[in-house]
Amino acid sequence: MSPSTAIEDDIFAGLQLGPALHLASLDGLGSVIRIGSFSKTLSASLRCGYIAAQPDWIEALIDLQVATNFGGSSPVAVELIHTALTDDSCHCSRG
Repeated sequence: MSPSTAIEDDIFAGLQLGPALHLASLDGLGSVIRIGSFSKTLSASLRCGYIAAQPDWIEALIDLQVATNFGGSSPVAVELIHTALTDDSCHCSRG
């Protein structure tokens, strides 16, 4: 990561009423890591989120997750979120 990396913590993006500008999109993920969560919009019990960053940064963050013993999201939670985001009957805002 670069010495001037910014973290955009955008866990409430799904609650916005309309489209919004995101620092990560303005930067093109050049020096910004955007993190978000589905726990505010789908279910607090899912405890599943996402990270948008440069591909080589993602690899380093995965290594960090493994090294710090965070197990990640459950397969059931991941499948529920995938269905909610890809099912045509779900009208989710994808900020």
